[in-house]
Amino acid sequence: MIENISMKSIHSLFSLSGKTAVITNGGKGIGLATAKRLSELGAHVFLADKDLETAEKRSRELNQRGLKATAIKLDISNEDHTIRVTEIATKETSSLDIWCNLSENTLNTPLEKLNINLMDTYIGSRIAIAKMPVGNFRCSC
Repeated sequence: MIENISMKSIHSLFSLSGKTAVITNGGKGIGLATAKRLSELGAHVFLADKDLETAEKRSRELNQRGLKATAIKLDISNEDHTIRVTEIATKETSSLDIWCNLSENTLNTPLEKLNINLMDTYIGSRIAIAKMPVGNFRCSC
């Protein structure tokens, strides 16, 4: 018999309870909106941002609402920073399940835009996916 899903809450259908998400540029804009939604669905979110002060402020706001959020400094153009962020996230929560590349692109030169839009996204995803458990929920966007 097909289960009647209309009786289930949206939260239970899309629960991210026990999952860990890192959101680049998580302290503002689309990154913050994504962090809010993922944390509302139960994920522990890491607001990874160059602007640590803003990320910390937003993280406190989420925590005050009873959600799980941690601010962390990340310069997505620095591969060592990206490795460090994945290591901290997995050490604090014992897993890394979701990596969202939402870096802000306010740079002017075509080469800078290419590095953010292509290379930094590729490097971030490559590093994050290597930390994600094989066979489990794995997502990099």
